[in-house]
Amino acid sequence: MSAAQSRDIRNVPILTGISGTSRRALLAASELRNLPPRTLIFPEGVTAEHLHVLIEGTVDLFGAVRGREATINVLHPGNAFILAAVVRSALTLMSARTMQASRVLFIPADAFRSALREDPALAVNVSLELGLNFRSMVKLLRDQKLRSSRERLAAYILRLSQENQGKDSFKLPTTKRVLASLLGIEPASLSRTLASLSDAGIRIQGNTIHVEDIGALSEVACSDWIVDDPLS
Repeated sequence: MSAAQSRDIRNVPILTGISGTSRRALLAASELRNLPPRTLIFPEGVTAEHLHVLIEGTVDLFGAVRGREATINVLHPGNAFILAAVVRSALTLMSARTMQASRVLFIPADAFRSALREDPALAVNVSLELGLNFRSMVKLLRDQKLRSSRERLAAYILRLSQENQGKDSFKLPTTKRVLASLLGIEPASLSRTLASLSDAGIRIQGNTIHVEDIGALSEVACSDWIVDDPLS
């Protein structure tokens, strides 16, 4: 890996604070790939041969059964994915593909596990990342079990607003089709559900969302500061 590429990944959370020896060994074994949109990175049900870290772009993690697909998570720069499968030397439980032109770091699983055994700082990073992933899945499950589709959409927009430093206008980070799948809303119903949030001060222009009344949106979402805080 070139020096310029190494600089590009210096702030990746999973590698922050690890020893120089571990960093050099991992980067020497790794490959930074430029991938076009809709590139299948790996399918479900295969041995996890690499830890993947998204450096630039967006990735859709999805499952498929009998021709039907469902988005499990949408990843953004800095996210490491299939970490649990790599740590456990297990099969992948989902597939991954790029949603736009992306750069992905491929770290060989064997090299990563070797560094993990030797470097306490890397072990701490892995624990924190796995904990964050677990809590994200719990939040998603709570939404599916306890909120209506309208409440789930309102809560999702509320989180996006928080992630965008409270800005009152921002773009959806994914397509509406993927968003519907992520939130468990029928694609044909998503536009109607978005329109139903107009009384909470939400306006939609293409893929841009305008939030005119954050308090009204929080009320529709039945906002819970613990569950809806992206950092909790």
